[in-house]
Amino acid sequence: MRRLIVAALALLCLAATGRAALADVVVGVSWGDLTETRWKADEAAIADALRARGTRYIFADARGAPDKQLTDIGSLMTRGADVLIVVAEDPAAIMPAIEKATEAGVPVIAYDAPIAHREVLYVAFDTEGAGRLMAEAVRAVVRKGNYVIIKDSETDPATERMRAGMEDVIGDAVKSGDIKIVGETYADGRDRASARKAMDEFLTASNNQVDAVLAGSDDLAGGAISALVEQGLVGEVPVSGAGADPSALNRIAAGTQTVTLWNDPHRLAEAAAAAAIALADDTDVEEIEGAVGFSGPDGVRMHALLVAPVAITRDNLNVLVENGWATKRTICKGVPAGTVAVCG
Repeated sequence: MRRLIVAALALLCLAATGRAALADVVVGVSWGDLTETRWKADEAAIADALRARGTRYIFADARGAPDKQLTDIGSLMTRGADVLIVVAEDPAAIMPAIEKATEAGVPVIAYDAPIAHREVLYVAFDTEGAGRLMAEAVRAVVRKGNYVIIKDSETDPATERMRAGMEDVIGDAVKSGDIKIVGETYADGRDRASARKAMDEFLTASNNQVDAVLAGSDDLAGGAISALVEQGLVGEVPVSGAGADPSALNRIAAGTQTVTLWNDPHRLAEAAAAAAIALADDTDVEEIEGAVGFSGPDGVRMHALLVAPVAITRDNLNVLVENGWATKRTICKGVPAGTVAVCG
């Protein structure tokens, strides 16, 4: 009995020590520009994830100015940050501060945007996995036929990673002839108008014989769908997208877009928070649970935690309502009640 009591006391002491250690950890987050709506959900999610673990969260907002972010990172270190999470406005411009941090033994996590430094852990959504998800959703509707692929900017490395993910799903079918790529292009800047123009050209060249469209974003999907509307093909041709934009969610409910991808900020924040605590506990970057080798900007070999996005179709639109990402009113605008579950 005495041994059990001693063991229990030991466990309590360890738990208390762990809580005390976490309470001593300070995680500094350098935001590139919190005035952008894109980052408000992430900021709240990271703050909640860190505080839930008992760690201290401090931050600085560069408001879109790389020079300020350069000094912000140094300021966060001066304020006692044990680990830095950096949402880089301009990764190259802040490199001197990143190097100073790593030389001082302060681990750095690059959040969403990669920073080309071998000691930095990159935490982001899995772009290659995103390509696989959208191709799987479209191929579930059309397994054989003529495909069009409209990609994001040619200068963005993530574009080719997404395309590689698509290839994982459709590559064998293309080789066998079950799928024929009748049009493939880039739409720089995710420009809806250029996507519309490209889709018009592909439809003309193929005499409207297009069976499926893989578009790399919801803006590009919107452009392609406009062209399909013009030819009376909307709703007949499955179209992918990414971003979970309000207009895309409405198109999914209406049946004119097949799938979008939702990057749940809470999942990314949880991954970053867990990694920050592990790094504060002297865990090496390559030993972070789930970390994989990654080719960063300029071919720099890094390690990354890649979080899977969520494929959103007509069957699970309610997930976004339940998570507060979108309202039922926005999703169901103009959609007859009862035609899709979320619209009752």
